[in-house]
Amino acid sequence: MWIGALERAAFFLILWFFDEEHIAALFAVWFAFKVAAKWEAWSNIAQIPSALPQPVDELEYLVARRRLAAKTYSTFVAGALINILAAVFAKMVLKLCEP
Repeated sequence: MWIGALERAAFFLILWFFDEEHIAALFAVWFAFKVAAKWEAWSNIAQIPSALPQPVDELEYLVARRRLAAKTYSTFVAGALINILAAVFAKMVLKLCEP
């Protein structure tokens, strides 16, 4: 959760301090870093073995792997989107409060 909070703060600071020309580039750099870091983690740390010792129902195992992959992906994408929306919302609220 603390990583998400840091990401929201970083997005807000990018939106607040940079002009539109630089915002897209900074977001692109951040997402490239984030995907590379996740790719490394998924490849080396949290990779599920391609096979388990028997007796395991292979179909149930494949369904479980697919569900875990879908959950991990959706959390990654939805979390990033929510963080961007939260930062945009915070910036809009602060802009409305300016004199």
